[in-house]
Amino acid sequence: MARSEERTRFLRDVITTALEGGVGYWSVCEHYQWVAEDGTVYVPVRGEMRREPEAETYAEIRDTGEPSSDLKRVDVELIEAGLAKIGESGFRLNDQQRSGILLADRESDAGMIDSDDADAIVQAGLFGEIVYG
Repeated sequence: MARSEERTRFLRDVITTALEGGVGYWSVCEHYQWVAEDGTVYVPVRGEMRREPEAETYAEIRDTGEPSSDLKRVDVELIEAGLAKIGESGFRLNDQQRSGILLADRESDAGMIDSDDADAIVQAGLFGEIVYG
């Protein structure tokens, strides 16, 4: 089933929140681009802006806790996987934070996701658990 525009926008916004405030204490961003609603692709790491027909929002981050870690891709699929993991029974996360994330997920409302929530979602998607914080 195809993902709706609203859902894609929500997932992209979670990536933006994670990169602009959530995961910076345990990772470094090597590449980051996001797509605006008008189709403009923003690449702040290189200071570029360009328009591409099939561009997507994603980031490539390196775990600063692992000196020789490979780049890890954070994209909409990883965010979906992180949300699914958080929704699993037994996932270890503060009940209040977990319920807030799951409500935002059901509503596809990124305005309900803060940087701590976005960090938890990325970690759940990358590691299957909360490793940092």
